[in-house]
Amino acid sequence: GANRCAALLVALDDVVGATQPAALVVPSGDTALAEAAREVAAEHGVALLQPPAAELPLLEWVATLPPEGLRRWHEPRVTLCVITERRPASLERLLASVSAAHFLGDTVELSISADADADAARVLTVMK
Repeated sequence: GANRCAALLVALDDVVGATQPAALVVPSGDTALAEAAREVAAEHGVALLQPPAAELPLLEWVATLPPEGLRRWHEPRVTLCVITERRPASLERLLASVSAAHFLGDTVELSISADADADAARVLTVMK
């Protein structure tokens, strides 16, 4: 319960204070570990990477990044801008690809522009 969370917070704070890592990698979620990691990362100015647990095996390469790269992990912002015109099948394939992509816990903004005369199939695809 609360004692376990407090003990975890103190222990994680001690480790981060002693080792001064460039980043912490903790699975996303509403767990005591995730909450402690958010607090400790904010307190120590450490980048926090919180990918879904299923994406953790995809992060082996992160260990090869220089510390500065880890500290700046969240700086690049990605926005996908899609202009669609009378090609609902292509739009559906693109949206399926984006849905299947691994963003490692980061947010990717998606902006879709359709012509004013967009057909019903395109409008329904975009609204999904």
